[in-house]
Amino acid sequence: MISKNTFPLFLYNDTVIFPYYSFTISVDDPYEHEVFSRAFEKEEQVVVAAFKKLPDDPEKSIFLPVATLCDVIHLEEVENRRYKVVLAGAKRVLFYSYQRDPQTHLFTVKVKEFKTTFPKEKNPATARRILEDALKRYFDIAGFPPEKANQITEEENLEDFVDCCASSLDQSMDPEGFRRVFEEKDLYKRILDLTKIFLAETNIANIENEIDDEVHERFERSQREQFLREKIRVLNEELNGENY
Repeated sequence: MISKNTFPLFLYNDTVIFPYYSFTISVDDPYEHEVFSRAFEKEEQVVVAAFKKLPDDPEKSIFLPVATLCDVIHLEEVENRRYKVVLAGAKRVLFYSYQRDPQTHLFTVKVKEFKTTFPKEKNPATARRILEDALKRYFDIAGFPPEKANQITEEENLEDFVDCCASSLDQSMDPEGFRRVFEEKDLYKRILDLTKIFLAETNIANIENEIDDEVHERFERSQREQFLREKIRVLNEELNGENY
């Protein structure tokens, strides 16, 4: 359970922060720095949520209700009054009310537990194996070290394992897909959606590898042909023949 249910709220456009995902932000607002500094020193948490602009009215935005409770794990000044803040996702939460400070314009938010379910008729071990296979296949094709995949698969808790898998991918690959995975309460559906992302990225990585191989092969062939032409030219000069 969440012992404290009111936290500072920070909003970022279309951002999905999975548990176990670390990310860096730049802060130059003095009020924001004060909040992050206090959280860092007192080991308190903050909430990060996404907002989306309404398509029919770009001047208006909506907050997305599934957010992330985050730890502030690093804070340092990089320039004069400009700070680097590193946050680490801790757990999903649902926020149900918020208020804005009229002086600082910063938000505080009340949150409650985000409860995940798993259908009784489905086998957790089978679901895990499906995702684990997709993870390893993608890592192998993408050229990531096997140790990285092994680190993730060592996580025994199924929900934590799924979040670790999601955190290993670049969200720009499929922002809407990641949003669906993040907000899905049914863990089995979450696993299937994430597996689809892994499979899609594996196909893309396969195509990219094939293109790289073709380019490399053409480059080597071109280099060999250029070398042979130069060799023939030099040989002709030595024999007082004509240049090719």
